[in-house]
Amino acid sequence: MRKTPAGLVEFARRYVGQPYWYGTFVLRCTQSLLNAKTNQYPSHYTPSRMPRYRDDIAQNKVCADCVGLIKGYGWQQPDGSIRYATNSVPDVSANQMYHGARIKGNIATLPRNRVGLAVRFDGHVGVYAGNGDVIEARAFAHGIVITKLASRPWTHWFEIPWLSYSADIVPKPSYPLGFGERILRFGMTGEDVRRLQWALIALGFTVGHWGADGDFGNATRLAVEAYQYSKGLTQDGIVGPLTRAAMEADLPDRYETDESDAEKAPDPNARIVKVLGGNANIREMPCAELGRVIGVAMNGSEYTYAGVTAENGWQSVVVENEIGWISGLFASLV
Repeated sequence: MRKTPAGLVEFARRYVGQPYWYGTFVLRCTQSLLNAKTNQYPSHYTPSRMPRYRDDIAQNKVCADCVGLIKGYGWQQPDGSIRYATNSVPDVSANQMYHGARIKGNIATLPRNRVGLAVRFDGHVGVYAGNGDVIEARAFAHGIVITKLASRPWTHWFEIPWLSYSADIVPKPSYPLGFGERILRFGMTGEDVRRLQWALIALGFTVGHWGADGDFGNATRLAVEAYQYSKGLTQDGIVGPLTRAAMEADLPDRYETDESDAEKAPDPNARIVKVLGGNANIREMPCAELGRVIGVAMNGSEYTYAGVTAENGWQSVVVENEIGWISGLFASLV
C-alpha cells in the first residue's frame, strides 16, 4: 500500500474532532486502552482527566497523539485496520522522526505548494495541509484540530522519511519578476522583497534612500500603495496575487533568464553604464555600508544597464546574469 503526502492529509483530516490521548496512534478509545496507557504514562493519565477519557470511550471515539496521527497512517493496512510497526514504518517519537528526515528546513522556507510535509517544534509535530492549514493532534485540551500555520510556534518543516513525495510535488509557479511565493508586506525582509523593490523602481516609484535593500519599510509600503492606486487596486500596501499579476503584466519577463540567453544577439537598444573616475566596487545592493562586494568594476569598463537607478544615484548593472550596483560617483548611464 503506497503511502503518499496527499494520502496522509486525507487520513489526518478524517480524524479532526477526535481526542488526544498521549502514546496512541489512531486507536479506538476503550477501557483496556485507558488502563494500559494509565500504567504506561501516569503523568498524562491523571485522575482529573479520567472523566473526559471515559466520555471518549462512551462515545466510541478514536484517539491519537501528535506523532501517532502520522504513524497511524503509516501503519494502516489495505483493509483500513492499523497494525503497530508495520509497512516498514518505525515507531519513533516526534523528535526522532524529524532528526531522521533527510530533507528539512527552517519554517520560513516551507514550500507552501506541497501538502503532506511535517511541521514541528521541539517535542511536537503536525501535518501541513496546504492553504496555511496544519492538522495536528494538539493536546489533551484541544484534540485533533486544524490550526493556522502562522498561529503556532512551528520552527521547522521536513519530509517524513517513509512517504513518497516525488509524485505529489506540484510544479512551482513561474514568477517572472522573481517574487511571488510569499505575500509581501511591511516589516518583511528577503531577496523577494528586494526584487519587488527593483520592480517598483523600474515602474517609476521610489522605495527610499537605500533603494532595493531587501527591507520592506515604510517607503516601500508607500510605493506599493501608489502603484496600487495607479492600477485601480485596493491600496493596502500588501503585495498579493492581484498586485503581483499587475506588475508582471507591466514588466513582463524583466528579470527572467534562461539557458538560451547567452545565444541571443545583443540588444542594440540596451543602455550602458560606464565606469569613470577610477575603479569601483560592485555591490549586491545600492549601499556602501550594507552592500556586500561581489566584484570590481575597472575604470573605463562598461556594463549593461539593468534598468534601475536607485534614489541615491547608484546604477544597477548586469554582472554574469545577476544584478549588481555601482555608486553613481563612479558610474554614468550612457
